[in-house]
Amino acid sequence: MVAMKRELDYGLCREILLRLEELWEGGTPSLPRYYDFERHNVENVAYNTEKLWKAKLIMTTATQEWVGGKLNIWPTGFTNNGWRFLEVAKDEGRWARAIGVVEAQGGPESLRPLKAELFRQLA
Repeated sequence: MVAMKRELDYGLCREILLRLEELWEGGTPSLPRYYDFERHNVENVAYNTEKLWKAKLIMTTATQEWVGGKLNIWPTGFTNNGWRFLEVAKDEGRWARAIGVVEAQGGPESLRPLKAELFRQLA
């Protein structure tokens, strides 16, 4: 079996946050929710979800499970910075500018430079 390379994917991170926002019901996520990202394998979705958690943009339980070939994510909420990040990331123009700046600096090594650029645009 060939190991899949896990990569930080800014577009996927944005898609995960947007999907989480869609699932928000009355201020609390409905759990469990099963996420199926057509263009991404489940390992990469899990990896990028973990990166969002490590960047302190989302809160999750410690357990993430594979159920029926899909990632079962157990979010417990967005952090304050997660809501701020999402607010700017939803703006196509700001998102494109931030991605351009980060890619000019060498691309996605972590969420830190993208987070900094998006928050700079809020100021």
